[in-house]
Amino acid sequence: MAQYLVRRTLAVLPTVLITSVITFALGFYGPGDAARTILGANWANEQEYQRIRRDLGLDRPFVVQYVDYMGRAVRGDFGMSLSHSRPVGTLMAQALPITVQLAATAVAVIALLGIPLGIVSALKQYSWIDRVTVTGFTLIHAVPPYVLAPMLLVLFVLNLNILPIGVGWDGLFRLEMIIPVLVLTSGPLIFVVRQMRNSVLDVLNEDYVRTARAKGMTRRIVVMRHMLPNALTPALSQIGVIFASLLVSSIFVEDIFGLPGFGSLIVGGLLARDYPLLMGTVLVSVVLITLINLVTDLLYGVLDPRVRLGKETA
Repeated sequence: MAQYLVRRTLAVLPTVLITSVITFALGFYGPGDAARTILGANWANEQEYQRIRRDLGLDRPFVVQYVDYMGRAVRGDFGMSLSHSRPVGTLMAQALPITVQLAATAVAVIALLGIPLGIVSALKQYSWIDRVTVTGFTLIHAVPPYVLAPMLLVLFVLNLNILPIGVGWDGLFRLEMIIPVLVLTSGPLIFVVRQMRNSVLDVLNEDYVRTARAKGMTRRIVVMRHMLPNALTPALSQIGVIFASLLVSSIFVEDIFGLPGFGSLIVGGLLARDYPLLMGTVLVSVVLITLINLVTDLLYGVLDPRVRLGKETA
């Protein structure tokens, strides 16, 4: 297991390194200029422009700037935000917990709904329950979040008047957070349902399942003791991928509901051409996604030793 852990950890380092180089190169060679952004209306003042570039170290070669930036980033120093005039690390430390709470809650709802619905759909294959479940969540998945969010607001806030409308962040455990969580849940839920359904169907005809049935075990015992542990592993991997994607794909939800999360920070940096903020958020996003995928991969190996042994001997 230790060898497997070391190999999987080392395998993710090139991804982080390559992404950091690409992100830094886009900021270095891309349109716009941090010095001109700071100058604002006085951008044509060439002497002041060159002075600011020297002060910021922007006149140094690409490799020197990249090595210096990564050395500071490893210590948690991502520079100063041009649009907020505050450390990028401080801004991310304030915004990231909001997005993590929303994404974790959405993933919990997805798991609690998707896993049992997928099992029922598989056990009731081709029945009306199976068709309604798969078709219904497929249709919900097809509705973009910027369309679904206003629809839910009109339904639950204006028409039914059972939920209050809220803008901004005042904690997760509020009624106003139900709709944002539902919107985040609606898209990825079908993937867990399908994955769980397909996994259960794959193990239904396995020899150990038939043997358990032949021994007279009840259907509930067969499902819980023999089918579920093997069928759950692929669904766990799918949930890990969903959690990683939600950390950076909640931009629309945060924008619609005025939530100062990580997605809003990325959009703000993009609109303001705030390259220190963009580089910091992109780099942290890649690291988070990579770590979550790594943890998911390790859990996959723990739950299914065949996977771990297969990768270790490969």
